[in-house]
This record gives sequence, structure tokens and C-alpha cells, in this order.
Amino acid sequence: RMSSFDAQALANLSDSVSDMSEQLLERVEPALDEFVYGMPQKLSDWNGPHFVKVLTSVGVDNFGVAGTQRILSKMGITEPNQDFQQRALLRIQQAEEDGDARKETWGLVHKRVLCYGEWELTANGQPLRGTLLRENGIR
Repeated sequence: RMSSFDAQALANLSDSVSDMSEQLLERVEPALDEFVYGMPQKLSDWNGPHFVKVLTSVGVDNFGVAGTQRILSKMGITEPNQDFQQRALLRIQQAEEDGDARKETWGLVHKRVLCYGEWELTANGQPLRGTLLRENGIR
């Protein structure tokens, strides 16, 4: 019966049914691989239709907590250290204290999903650093 579920449903279930999470993720694995290995390798390739085709083929708008952790692992992105986690939690708490525009403006009650990231890289010999906080939906 599990074969009738698509990758999106399996990803959602993997977060919800903890005692079957590994089994469910194994079934999502082909979609995870297609997503990760379908990512463009060059910056210029992000402008074309290639990755849009990958997203359409995968047919998933998110892989949930467990699936996303597996994707990050496949990409070589490890579990963040405590310092990063504290900075992320502080920044997310600040955003929550700023209020919820969807609720305040339109009366919409929706689970807020906030994402925080930091980067440090070198491009053309120049260091680039930054942070980013994003929220799903209307903002």
C-alpha cells in the first residue's frame, strides 16, 4: 500500500510516524537523489530551465525535517555547532517578536516556518559573508 504514496506524502509521513521514519525515507530516497544530483553545478545554469524541470519531476514542495536533513547530508552540510544554533534561535525569536503580518493584516492563522542561514565563502579571491532569515508564505 505504501507504493501508492508519492514522495511528498512519504516525506510528510516520515516526520509524523517516527517508528517508520527510516522505512519511509528509504522510499523517498530516489526523489532526494534526483533533487540533489539535479542541482546546477554552475551559477549560470540556475538561470535556465534545467532545475525547474528537476523540481517538476520530483513533485515535492518540501522534504520535511528528516528528508531535508538527509539532503543536507548528501550535499556535505553537517549538523551545525551550538554557537550557530544559538544565533539562529535568537534571530528567529526576534522575528517572532516582530509579529505576524499575515495574522495582523489579514487575520490568517498559519504555522510560521522560519529559516536562518549563514555563509562564508571566497569568490574571485574576495571573502563573502552574510546571514539570511526567510519565512514561508506572505510577509
